[in-house]
Amino acid sequence: MGQQMLSQFERNNFNARNSLTANIENYIVSEHRSSDKSRNHSTTIIEHETATELDHDQPESLLSSIIAKFELLRKFSRPYAILGTALGVASCSLIPLETISEISPRFFFGVLQAALPMMLIHLFTNGINQLFDVEMDKVNKPFLPIASGKMSMKTGVAIVAIASSLVR
Repeated sequence: MGQQMLSQFERNNFNARNSLTANIENYIVSEHRSSDKSRNHSTTIIEHETATELDHDQPESLLSSIIAKFELLRKFSRPYAILGTALGVASCSLIPLETISEISPRFFFGVLQAALPMMLIHLFTNGINQLFDVEMDKVNKPFLPIASGKMSMKTGVAIVAIASSLVR
C-alpha cells in the first residue's frame, strides 16, 4: 500500500515537473519571439550572419568542440556561485559532528548527497534568471552565453529542464 502511494506520488511529481518545464519553455519562446518582432529586422539578420561566421571561422576537431561546449556550460552555470552553495552545505554538515573520528567515507557520501541537489537547484535558478533576463544581460552582463549569443535559448531551456528533473 505504502509503496503504491509512493509510486503514485513519484509519477505525479514527475508529471508536474514536466508540465512546469513545458510551461516555462513556452513562455520563454513566446517572450523571445515577441521581443524579436519589436526589433529591427536588419539587425536580426546581421546578428545571425555574425553568429554564423563565428561558428564557421575555423574547422574544429571533435575534442575542441566538446571542450567549447563544456566551457559554455561552465559559463552558464557560473561555478563561483555554485561553489558557495557546496561550501555552505559542507560546513552545515559539520555542525552535528562531535569528534573528528565521525568523519568517514560515509560522511563524505552524505555530504555529496546533500550538495549535489543543492548545486542542481542553483543551476536551475541561475538558468531561469538568464533565460528571463536576456535583454538586461545583453547590457549588464554581455559575457554570459545566452546574452552574447553563443548559446541558444533552446539549449538554455534544455539545461534548466535537465537540472530540474535531476533533483529528487
